[in-house]
Amino acid sequence: GASLEQDLHPPYFNLAATAGIGATATCGEDEGGRPRPELYCKLVGGPAAAPAIQGQFCDYCNAADPNKAHPITNAVDGTERWWQSPPLSLGFKYNEVNVTLDLGQLFQVAYILIKFANSPRPDLWVLERSVDFGGTYIPWQYFAYSKADCLEHFGKEANAPIRRDDDVLCTTEYSRIVPLENGEIVVSLINGRPGAKNFTYSPTLREFTKATNIRLHFLRTNTLLGHLISKAQQDPTVTRRYYYSIKDISVGGRCVCYGHAEVCDAKNVENLYQFQCQCQHNTCGETCNRCCPGYNQKQWQPATADSTNECEPCSCHRHATDCYYDPEVDRHKGSLNVYGQYEGGGVCINCQHNTAGINCEKCAEGYYRPYGIPVEAPNGCIPCSCNPEYSTGCEEGSGHCHCKQNYRGESCEQCAEGYYGFPLCVRGCKPGFFGPQCQPCQCYGSGVLDGDCNEKTGQCRCRAGFQGFSCDTCAVGYFHYPVCQMCECNSAGVLPEICNSAGKCLCRFGVGGPQCDNCHPGYHSFPTCQECSCNALGSVDNGCGPRGQCQCHPNYAGLRCDQCTLGYYSYPSCLPCQCSPHGSYHGTCDPGYCQCLQHVEGPSCSRCKPLYWNLARENPDGCIGCHCDVTGTLSGVGECRQEDGQCYCKPNVCGDPCDTCEAGYYAVENRNYFGCQGCQCDVGGSVSPMCSEPSGACQCRKHIVGLACREPEKNYFFPDLHHMKFEIEDGTTLNGRGIRFGYDPQEFPNFSWRGYARMSSIQPEVVVPVTVTSPKLFHLVLRYVSRGSKNSKGRISVAEGKHFDTNCTWATQSKEIVFPPSTEPAFVTVPGNSFAETFSLIPGMWIVNIMAEEVLLDYMVLLPSDYYEASILQLQVTEPCTYSRRATRDNCLLYQHLPLDRFSCVLSSEAAYFMHGGEYRKIGVQQPTPEHPVMSHIYGREIDLQLTLNIPQVGRYAVVLEYANEDDQLYTANVVINSPEPVMEARVNIYSCKYSFLCRSVVVDNMNRIAVFDLLTDARLHLMASSVNFLLLIFFLQNQITLSGRVPHVGRYVFVIHFYQPDHPTFPVEVLVDGGRPWSGFVNALFCPHAFGCRDQVIAENQIELDIPGPDVSVTLKIPNGKTLVLEHVLVIPADSYSPNILQIRTVDKSFDFIKQCGGNITSPSFCKDSMRSLVAFYNNGALPCNCHRAGSISPTCNPWGGQCDCKPNIIGRQCSRCQTGYYGFPFCKLCNCGRRLCDDITGKCICPPQTVKPKCEVCEKQFFSYHPVVGCESCNCSSKGVVNVANPVCDKNNGQCKCRAGITGRQCDRCAPGSYGFPNCVPCNCNRDGTEPNVCDPQMGVCLCKENVEGVKCSICRQGSFYLDPFNPKGCTSCFCFGATNKCRSTSNRRTKFSDMRNWRLETMDNKIDVPVTFNPGSNSVVADVQELPPSVHSLYWIAPQSYLGEKVNDPAICFTNICSETT
Repeated sequence: GASLEQDLHPPYFNLAATAGIGATATCGEDEGGRPRPELYCKLVGGPAAAPAIQGQFCDYCNAADPNKAHPITNAVDGTERWWQSPPLSLGFKYNEVNVTLDLGQLFQVAYILIKFANSPRPDLWVLERSVDFGGTYIPWQYFAYSKADCLEHFGKEANAPIRRDDDVLCTTEYSRIVPLENGEIVVSLINGRPGAKNFTYSPTLREFTKATNIRLHFLRTNTLLGHLISKAQQDPTVTRRYYYSIKDISVGGRCVCYGHAEVCDAKNVENLYQFQCQCQHNTCGETCNRCCPGYNQKQWQPATADSTNECEPCSCHRHATDCYYDPEVDRHKGSLNVYGQYEGGGVCINCQHNTAGINCEKCAEGYYRPYGIPVEAPNGCIPCSCNPEYSTGCEEGSGHCHCKQNYRGESCEQCAEGYYGFPLCVRGCKPGFFGPQCQPCQCYGSGVLDGDCNEKTGQCRCRAGFQGFSCDTCAVGYFHYPVCQMCECNSAGVLPEICNSAGKCLCRFGVGGPQCDNCHPGYHSFPTCQECSCNALGSVDNGCGPRGQCQCHPNYAGLRCDQCTLGYYSYPSCLPCQCSPHGSYHGTCDPGYCQCLQHVEGPSCSRCKPLYWNLARENPDGCIGCHCDVTGTLSGVGECRQEDGQCYCKPNVCGDPCDTCEAGYYAVENRNYFGCQGCQCDVGGSVSPMCSEPSGACQCRKHIVGLACREPEKNYFFPDLHHMKFEIEDGTTLNGRGIRFGYDPQEFPNFSWRGYARMSSIQPEVVVPVTVTSPKLFHLVLRYVSRGSKNSKGRISVAEGKHFDTNCTWATQSKEIVFPPSTEPAFVTVPGNSFAETFSLIPGMWIVNIMAEEVLLDYMVLLPSDYYEASILQLQVTEPCTYSRRATRDNCLLYQHLPLDRFSCVLSSEAAYFMHGGEYRKIGVQQPTPEHPVMSHIYGREIDLQLTLNIPQVGRYAVVLEYANEDDQLYTANVVINSPEPVMEARVNIYSCKYSFLCRSVVVDNMNRIAVFDLLTDARLHLMASSVNFLLLIFFLQNQITLSGRVPHVGRYVFVIHFYQPDHPTFPVEVLVDGGRPWSGFVNALFCPHAFGCRDQVIAENQIELDIPGPDVSVTLKIPNGKTLVLEHVLVIPADSYSPNILQIRTVDKSFDFIKQCGGNITSPSFCKDSMRSLVAFYNNGALPCNCHRAGSISPTCNPWGGQCDCKPNIIGRQCSRCQTGYYGFPFCKLCNCGRRLCDDITGKCICPPQTVKPKCEVCEKQFFSYHPVVGCESCNCSSKGVVNVANPVCDKNNGQCKCRAGITGRQCDRCAPGSYGFPNCVPCNCNRDGTEPNVCDPQMGVCLCKENVEGVKCSICRQGSFYLDPFNPKGCTSCFCFGATNKCRSTSNRRTKFSDMRNWRLETMDNKIDVPVTFNPGSNSVVADVQELPPSVHSLYWIAPQSYLGEKVNDPAICFTNICSETT
């Protein structure tokens, strides 16, 4: 059916789409709108490719970069782009940011929807509206995190029910920290309000929903810790995560048309964003908010569901086109409507045709309408024939003139009775006369102004300063008639007479001065001049200031000095209060007790109450709240340090509120005794040791996955350390021919690639080109087999090939190689473990030349220093040591607590029983390890343990529990102490604790303060819990050294003390530094139980950089009495080399362990494998792609360690890229059918190698030898001067040995045999064979080749510093051993022999106070000592040799202990 509603309304639409929008601050722009880069980080993780800083996913804003810009227009453009405010790291002023929507005109708003982007929703803000186009703003709705915030900041009850249509709510629904991004806020301004269902009848609701502008007034960002970041305010790693971001704002609204329009369109095509109602009901205006011109007979009203309230036309008798509504006219029924009724208040405007009146029903003044003329006649009113100066118009109908009061006559041309002087016609006597009879004025005195007087009384008009009927006396304030001078007096201080006839001022009482302008002494406050009345005791004298302030003694105050001044009490004594001015009410006290502010305590109000800090004048309550996150504080204590607000964090937690994990840790947990877990990031696989919250995921290098970055992505792998591998068989000989290689697995098991090079006299030298991509130091590693019985020697040389830097010239680097015998594949490293220099290679191509004989070489490896030094293996130690029976103590932090020996203690084991579920049960005891004490085992449900506390003296006590807890959960137990009545109910947290030490927790009250018990006598402690399982104990709560040294040069230095201090809380140590100028300073000896110690810098005269003008420096440390400190060393660091990183906790260096355990026979496979994975991941910046050959491999996946692809049959190579030697037809590799020969690996055609006899190609040609199926045969090249048969110089077909003449040697018979020289004649060497090398003399010149310690032309003399020429000594002579006394010695007839005597050995301490029993074992010729029973103070023991070792024994200093064993149980 048809609607009965009479009002009209246009539809709703999104007002934000056409609104203007602005923000007071935008990320990536400065205050002037100029672009600037700004770093921000997200609270949640980002994509793997996102940049990370200290485990946070970060990016930059920059208005100059469209991809990094976040302007406010992004919030209304309908895309996924977003607006973002600057992070708080740029200043806390960015907590307060405004976002304003300019709607352009008045609208009615039904709802607002805000979608946030990469930040949480705000913590505290106000939604505001303006109805005057931004001139003023009023709140629409408040948003706060908590009920307390609603009350404190807005004075509103949180989430209160709506009672009135214009109630402004405060809601906590939308201020939660979650979700961390993409949150929404929906604000409905109509639904749920009383007038929602009768909107047109609620003017309050209609007004409440109107707005021309909308403002989002943000006050505080949402954080992970509440709103107080306190000291983290200075930490950009925290504050750069907090900002606002919005990706969409939608505003549901419609035009305000007051029920008079159902269409609201754009004003015109030029202005599509300005809207106007299409008004009905005779209404006009953009919003139909007024009646149209001429329709104001009744007052304008909005239409309602029952009435259109249409505007009525005014009745102006056709003499006016417009009118206005006058409520007074309506009330008096003075307006005639078009229906002929006096109803309404329409008043016609600008009546035409000389008409006037409410309805233009009368003629205007000076006009009249003759009889018979209708009111509507346009020319009905004609002018009156009267002078307007003498008349007020004329009579309606007849036109007779209406004369003014002082005129009369037909045309008002005469004066009326009692008036004279036409045309003025004034009333009364002529000038100079007065009274009814018009008597003459009596004005003749010197003070008369003129001869005239008052027309009624005759009073003359006097000049200034005169008075009287005839102006014949001086006026008050004047004197000396007839002159009448003015009295020069202050009118406020004189009597009414002002001055006498002589002109003297007449002062009031208490007033003085010639002009009566000040108070007499003893009076104040002119002109009232009240008496001072100063208090005789409190004032200096009876005088006072102009305002009555008496001059008070220092401790008095008040106008009259009759009260104590601030800071004093007990008037009239006025004693000093001694109250803190910051912590008490105005520093006052009454009587003698300071009145502390709300959060302050103490006799003098000088300290903050627990849970508060920062006692300061600017804090209204004296101190501000701590805001500690008890999840991260020790024992869950909510208190903080009073001086800086730092909460008492668990060891791995930081930030003033203890809400953030230290760098390298993650996941703040309540049950964790240390607060956070250590990141387990692989040192090579991760970019940094930091990980992200809350998972602990590390940021991995390329193509590495896993929480700790220890696994390669699918189809990627970690190479082994030999991944820079070069196959020897792919090299060449010196003349560029292919290498003679074998491929027999019996000769060389498990060779790689095609085969292995056979190094022999036939092929003694090979060349392998290698490519280097980055400048490094390298070792070269060769895989070989050497089937001889002794070492084989060789040489390896590296020469420059083609480099990327062509300006450099590098000398050839050459090293010797020794191949120990090995029938199995083995490795030799060059330069090995000697002190020889490594190979230094720059990017480019290098030529490696290998010379060796009688070895088989498989491949060569370039091993960079990153691998053989393993310098990156610096492990972050993050986890505390646990029970030895539960976990290893390797790489853990060994903690210990400060001793509590001086406090009263009760052992839980002293209680024989405890209540379990209401029944008494005997207490069991346990000792987790021998290092732990015996403790009570408390377990079960509904536990009540009762212990007696022996109170040494009356006082205030805190209770500390010491315990172990093997369960991975936090228990909370209630604690009640009776002394004898219950003192206080409290609780204690029992954390998961399976460490090498006992954990401690202090008992706290219900506000997380440390519980303090006032105990008078021995007390009973009840420990009650619903469910627990732990082991319990309870506690009831050298001094100077000088070091000296030298600095390399004078200048500024920083002194760092490295120490170990496990026994005391932090205490200061006085430090004196003298380096040509004395410095007196201090260092803080922190509580430091770590085995690796702690560091702190010396501070002197408020600086750490100290001038040292001389080279000699001494450092003196003075330890306070009763304190101990273990000083490890003092670092003296040049100021320009100093970094705060020097003070940080050191990592554990595992590089030595890696070199020791993983270089040869691997003793720790798991450690070696993990270390190698870290090394290759770091070196290659990630994992490498498998790149398995699609045709040669079975699948694209390779072995994640080493990268070997799964090859099809007879295919070789890591990537399965070719057929193995002897096969052809990749990827379907088939066996060659060529006998001894090989075939082409692609076609399968048999290869006929060079210098072989065709057609079989399996035998060498004449004068060639050493058949090889690929490279063919080698030429004999026998020397014609050295062979037996010059006519037929043949050689052995296998080894190529020519047949040599006597005294001649070499494969080609081209050199003299050892002991002769001068080929081909070969004359014998003239040398002493005992002193020469095996080659005796130079083969060309015949010069004798002496051994190392031999000299002389014939090698027959020992060098100085050696003696005894011995043919069997490789050095020829033995070096002298005279212990530095001389380098000269001679041979002796004495003989050297081994001496051993194990009887009568003794074992003593350094101070000789303890002689350890020693047992001699004749069977094994050894001595044994038992050291298990020695006291703990003994750290070192010394063996004392018997008398038989004394005397003239040449080799005594080289005594060797063949076996020293120590064993402990």
